[in-house]
Amino acid sequence: PNLFLYLGDVYEDGTYTEFYNWYGTSNTFFGQFNSIADPTVGNHEYRDGGTAKGYFDYWNNVPNYYSFDAAGWHFVSINSNCVRIGGCHANSPQYQWLANDLAAHPNVCTIAFYHHPVYFVGPIDDPQNMTAMWSLMAQHGVDMVFNGHDHSYQRWKPLNGAGTVTSG
Repeated sequence: PNLFLYLGDVYEDGTYTEFYNWYGTSNTFFGQFNSIADPTVGNHEYRDGGTAKGYFDYWNNVPNYYSFDAAGWHFVSINSNCVRIGGCHANSPQYQWLANDLAAHPNVCTIAFYHHPVYFVGPIDDPQNMTAMWSLMAQHGVDMVFNGHDHSYQRWKPLNGAGTVTSG
């Protein structure tokens, strides 16, 4: 592969040691993909002291949210741990950054990736109030959203900004 999206939670508490033991080094496990990996922070990363220190240390202080372009696509990594970064509501810094980022890339196929899904089927109930961000992404025509958290594969039909199935 030439791109690897890391969606969080491959360990229990997100310690620096767990990253190396479970995610791996440059020669083991998923660590072999570090040079092509683009991470987004999950909730387990914050279990070690509440700051996700292991995550930020392992990934060389990657920003909480960022974007990049690859193979004709625009990728957006969002921190869905809303309470940890000042919220995900329309007045939050991350929301404003996302609005500006999406406005700057209006005609590009876009993939957003973050840890907590807004819509899900299963026992894990922790959506983190991402509905405003979801609506913003729908308004800007984000093509796909990838999430982790539920530890299961879920595939949805196209949903609009209100979470209703659409034709595309």
